[in-house]
Formats: sequence, structure tokens, C-alpha cells
Amino acid sequence: ARAILATPDLPPHRAVEALEGLAGEELLLLMAQGDDGVRGQVRRVLTELRALELNIRGADLVAAGFAQGPEIGRTLAAVRRARLDGLVEEGREAELAFALGTRG
Repeated sequence: ARAILATPDLPPHRAVEALEGLAGEELLLLMAQGDDGVRGQVRRVLTELRALELNIRGADLVAAGFAQGPEIGRTLAAVRRARLDGLVEEGREAELAFALGTRG
């Protein structure tokens, strides 16, 4: 995780993904052993990014014509990554429009 967090111009979604599954002592160790950039990334993920919640759910995608199944999870993950990276504005309509745009 430290090497990923040290990457210059790291997209926010990559920082969140790098810390998924880490908690408590692991995060403290990462903060202690990392440089200022790594510490800043960890702090930003913990204080700002991890709490991001989407305004749409799987049921919204099904209502919009998506088939139930793995595509729902993949699409919601793509919308979340885009929100984290600032590519999609907050709001149900913007998120749903992005989700619909991901369909092949």
C-alpha cells in the first residue's frame, strides 16, 4: 500500500483501494513508516474519501434496465471511482447518467 500511496498524482480512487481492508494497527504502521505524502494520502482517505456514499443503489440500476447480477456491482464500483476522482457530480441524476453511460 505504501508504494501505491507514494505514486505522484495518484487518483483518489486508487488511494481508497490501496487502503481497503486495512484498519487500526496496519494504518498506524503505514502512517509511522510513510513519508509526508503517504501520511497525507492516508489522512485524506480516512477523513474525506472513505465516507463517500452513492445516491444510487442496485435497485435504481435494475429499474433503469440493468440485469440483476455482477454487472450491478461493477457499475456501482465504477460510479464510486468516478465520484472519488471528481468525474461525476454528487447527485442521483448525475450518478445514474454515468452508470447508464458505462453500458457497452
